[in-house]
Amino acid sequence: MSTKVNRAPRAFIAEAKKYQVFPLDASGAAPIVAARPNITAGRNEFIYSHPIVGLPQGDSPLLLNTSYTVTAEIEVPSTGAEGMLLTSGGRFGGYGFYLKNNKPVWLWNMVDLERLKWEESAPLKPGKQRTEFNFAYAAKGAGTLTGVNDEDYQPPFRFTGKLNQLTIRLDRPTLSASEIRRLEAAMRTKAIGE
Repeated sequence: MSTKVNRAPRAFIAEAKKYQVFPLDASGAAPIVAARPNITAGRNEFIYSHPIVGLPQGDSPLLLNTSYTVTAEIEVPSTGAEGMLLTSGGRFGGYGFYLKNNKPVWLWNMVDLERLKWEESAPLKPGKQRTEFNFAYAAKGAGTLTGVNDEDYQPPFRFTGKLNQLTIRLDRPTLSASEIRRLEAAMRTKAIGE
């Protein structure tokens, strides 16, 4: 029996190499949200003047840990409008800014555990107008073709009006020197403890 026990680690390593599962990682969600090199780094404004489908996540503005304003300049036909203006993610986490029943809706899907939804009470009138969602960040610190809310729509949920322009402005918090030192110390302590 001890021979089998002694061979088990070697067999496991051989299988792990075969199926390319090294390095093993037990850090949970940390690698998913860890900062990575990104072509959007340092940018605070993103303007899109026509529909874009399938923009890679790394080329999209990161809305985590920041205040932001999303503004859509649209034209609503006399028959009303609905559809997606901005979305990132899907059923398992993400956000969407869309019109449903001619009303602007912003929805955060929190890893499919909770959905935080803001919906305008009055429908938009026909014609050119601007609809906007503002989020003020209060703290400091560090897809698949599914919708962020299956109850409201099914992808691709194309916008039936005319999107003239969509603007995203970021207002990232600035950490003081002491806050940076405190975060770096906490990260060093965590790295030593692992």
